[in-house]
Amino acid sequence: MTDDTFRSLLQQAQAGDQDALKRLIERYESKIRIVVRSRLGPLLRPYLDSVDVIQSVHRSMMSGLAQGKFDIESPQNLVALATTMVRAKISNQWRRHKRQIRDCLSDTDRPVKVSGDPLDQLIYNDEMQRLLEELPEVDCQVIRLRSEGLSTAEAARKLGIPANVVRVRLSRIRKRLLAKEADVDNKQLHSS
Repeated sequence: MTDDTFRSLLQQAQAGDQDALKRLIERYESKIRIVVRSRLGPLLRPYLDSVDVIQSVHRSMMSGLAQGKFDIESPQNLVALATTMVRAKISNQWRRHKRQIRDCLSDTDRPVKVSGDPLDQLIYNDEMQRLLEELPEVDCQVIRLRSEGLSTAEAARKLGIPANVVRVRLSRIRKRLLAKEADVDNKQLHSS
């Protein structure tokens, strides 16, 4: 694609021409797909879908171009912008995922809420299933009760064990999960 063709497509996309935007995105999608796959790596792939990330980048790109938010002068600028968006979206999704797990294991009395986004719910359910498979049955019951919105004291009453035992179990689970998250974060950092 020549610079003139690129500028013409870009101007049309900024003017709201969906066909021009689609052609721009198709032209550079393979490069963006490579960036997404490399950023996710084998550790994050079970939790984040590369197609969802790419679609999210496309939506943000369309919106930003239509609103004139981006100053893009060359194809390299477009790819660099998309790459930056990929990094931000993966980081945000991973942080949200970790926060949901921590909220589930927290000692507060507020109920756990997972956002209405199906991807977030899927990630949450998958991570919880993996964690539950590794834990003793009583710990699994504690987590299930907490994820249903019961407070630590309510979960303890339901299980017929002292609340301080539930708190200790939650603390141990939390430490184990944080160590696992730190390991994933370190591996992700070194794979970038």
